[in-house]
Amino acid sequence: ENDALISKIDAVSKIESGLLPAYNRLVPRERMTKLLKAVSQKVPPLSKADEGDLFVRLPILAAALQSAVPSMLQGVLTEVNEDDKELVPEFLQGLTDYALSAEHPPSGRTAAASCVHAILKN
Repeated sequence: ENDALISKIDAVSKIESGLLPAYNRLVPRERMTKLLKAVSQKVPPLSKADEGDLFVRLPILAAALQSAVPSMLQGVLTEVNEDDKELVPEFLQGLTDYALSAEHPPSGRTAAASCVHAILKN
């Protein structure tokens, strides 16, 4: 079972490494909002499925946030916060806890830290 999981993780990592450059460009505001909301619903991960989802989405979100125009990112964060007043602060706390926890994969922890940095620098 562990070998199968490691094999799946390796396959996802190879595919994702090819996808990440696409997110190093400007991501449309609607897509950024959907991605941010999707990831925020999985932090903290409550199951292995959530962990797997974060393994894929966190690096993508990190790349998108790092390359976002500050005014667009601020607009996305404002929009998300208007929908749920506590979402952004809770999301930042969850990402920080995720990044600092040794229970999660190093690549996911690094991506979580990049997300926190991108949000806070804005």
